[in-house]
Amino acid sequence: MNNIFHFSGPISVFTMQNLRGCILDAMRPGNAQKLMLFMSSEGGDVTAGIAMYNFLRSMPVPVETYNFGAIESVAVFVYLAGNKRYTLPDARFLVHGFTRNYASPSQPYPAIRESIVSLDSHSNICLNIFEERTAGAKAKIDIKNNLLGEARILTPAESIPAGIARRIVSPEEISSISGTHWNVNVSG
Repeated sequence: MNNIFHFSGPISVFTMQNLRGCILDAMRPGNAQKLMLFMSSEGGDVTAGIAMYNFLRSMPVPVETYNFGAIESVAVFVYLAGNKRYTLPDARFLVHGFTRNYASPSQPYPAIRESIVSLDSHSNICLNIFEERTAGAKAKIDIKNNLLGEARILTPAESIPAGIARRIVSPEEISSISGTHWNVNVSG
């Protein structure tokens, strides 16, 4: 049975826990043969995104990811968790550097230093994920510059030779997929 998860919104600890809860409910014995994640996300919390990626990669059944509009920032790396990855024709992918939010405008030096170390660590983890999941791409792209500097937007057509998506699917193909639908609560 296909279990189809609809995820549209930011990545946060809350949304990561909700996605995980829906998937674990779907994984009851005999319930799941394949997990399909229909997603559109502007990204969000990098730590939660990496946890989502690792959780999806740990699933004992095939995982397919579908770009339903925009896969941006850390959501790119969540999307890459799919064993098979698809995109709709009017979607896009955005890779850019990560930011850090502070509780107050003035921060002591140790907090700033910790932020820099954390951002570097997250960038390296995501770079490794990207390189591993797009290995063998026909048109390999170096996203290190995008994680550390200038943003990059890829169209569905550009994402295929870059190894991000496998192919472009039509809305008609999507409508013919049957299974149990799960709505992931992203408003919390």
